[in-house]
Amino acid sequence: MKRKITVFSIIIFTAFSISGFSQDSGNSGNFRFFDKPFIELNNGVSKLSLDGYNGSFSNAGIIEVKLGSATQFKSRYSKDVLKYFNSYLFLSKASETYNYKSKTAGTQPYNMWRFGTGKKEGYGAKIGSMSVVPYTSNSLAWTYLDLNNFTELTTQSDINALTKFNRDIRFGTQSEGGIILNVLPMLSLEAKYERSAIFPRTLFWKYAGSAIIEEGGMQILDNFVARILKNKPLAGAIVNFVLKNAYSYGMYELRKTKMNWPFDTEAPLMHESFKFGIGFTF
Repeated sequence: MKRKITVFSIIIFTAFSISGFSQDSGNSGNFRFFDKPFIELNNGVSKLSLDGYNGSFSNAGIIEVKLGSATQFKSRYSKDVLKYFNSYLFLSKASETYNYKSKTAGTQPYNMWRFGTGKKEGYGAKIGSMSVVPYTSNSLAWTYLDLNNFTELTTQSDINALTKFNRDIRFGTQSEGGIILNVLPMLSLEAKYERSAIFPRTLFWKYAGSAIIEEGGMQILDNFVARILKNKPLAGAIVNFVLKNAYSYGMYELRKTKMNWPFDTEAPLMHESFKFGIGFTF
């Protein structure tokens, strides 16, 4: 079983990475995937939740680094509207020791490591020498969670629920929405909100079915937004950001109780974070 899960993870990891090579239709001459190396550093606050868990988790701070490639060019819709694409690998750690607030009594502390791959894309506007890009990001993540002494704080049902995630590597997905402010050609500032689901186990067919349904909805939004971009490019950039992030948020709400919604599956461990970042594009 572990071997099957490992093979499945490698296939998904590779397929997701390859999808980063997609291009903005009509601009293939402007797009080179490895054109600009990219480094991003993030810091923020992190929170865990689990449906059916009677306790609560400590708030934690999170630090994160992303490495990859980014490109930005004039879209085919207007010279004033930019197309942004970024593909990356990431590593992050969340811990209550990074939280600037004191620990709340009776809450469950944790340390969490995550790594994975993702892609970030959106349409933005150029403002003089700067640009503003609202974006949507989706990632695949593998999480190692260490719950400190959780058997001392919870009931037996809670212990059983947390044991599924404790001190093991678990696969999951995450979505992020934010705004990039490119203040210099090399330097950007970012504000973002991320939500992710950590699966207690991987069910191939149910996960694949849920992912296909989600991607089908995203393709419908892509086609709808493209029509707006053709008529009102700047408005389309904003609508693209709002609709796609609202859609992703809704999907993760549905997955709070069923990790592979709409299929009858267990509840995932949900992770939310607010982050601020600084990026360097070389």
